[in-house]
Amino acid sequence: MSEDTSILRRIPAGVVDSGFASVATFVVGISAVNLYDDVGRGVYAVFFSAFIMGALLSNELVFTPSEVEAVSYPPAERVSLVPQSLRLGVGPCLLGGTAVLLAIAVTLDYAEPQLAAGLAVTTAIATVLSPMQDHVRRMLHIAALSWTAALVSIVQLLVVIVCVVWGIAADLPVAWIPFGALAVANAVSLAVGLILVRINTDRVAKVRMRFRALAAKGVWFVLNAAAPATLGFAVAALIAWLASPEDLGYAEAA
Repeated sequence: MSEDTSILRRIPAGVVDSGFASVATFVVGISAVNLYDDVGRGVYAVFFSAFIMGALLSNELVFTPSEVEAVSYPPAERVSLVPQSLRLGVGPCLLGGTAVLLAIAVTLDYAEPQLAAGLAVTTAIATVLSPMQDHVRRMLHIAALSWTAALVSIVQLLVVIVCVVWGIAADLPVAWIPFGALAVANAVSLAVGLILVRINTDRVAKVRMRFRALAAKGVWFVLNAAAPATLGFAVAALIAWLASPEDLGYAEAA
């Protein structure tokens, strides 16, 4: 009965966490829609699809299997696995960041060089950091620290808003603002999340997770999730090619 009550208490925190994280991404999209012209919005849509596709690799290959494994340990020990899982996920995160190369190739014919450069750099950084931050939040939930996870998302949203407003006020090149704000927000909220993980680590799980063991399970998660993410990127690329990048930009705005 007490366990059921504990779960019920954590549900609002889960809603707050996912809600604030979603709003942060929405703010990034809104800023791109308003800062870019029709073609620029189409270019942004392609890079955003590449961001989703790139983040999938580390999320599903390493982080999801490590979260599944964490459930087998007592709640008080689960959060102590975060440093291990993050170290194992660095390589896949960096590899996922190379998804921007596909976006560069697809938009080469119609993206302005300054826009492509700004989006490429900031999208790559966000693609590396975003899965790490998401993983830390999920591990906090798994450790029954849901309100702590919600705090990480609140920090992310606040930093996104501050970065977008400051970037516009400082007249920064618009190519660097949307994904740049997301990258900075992920970096700051990830740092906050790691501090909170350390504060809440009372007992350390006596286990050493192995990349090969996690990846052997994670490859099936990757295959399961790859289709929709890859299809989303392909659809964005095809709309820009068969119709026009402006039409893709209108769809992104909608």
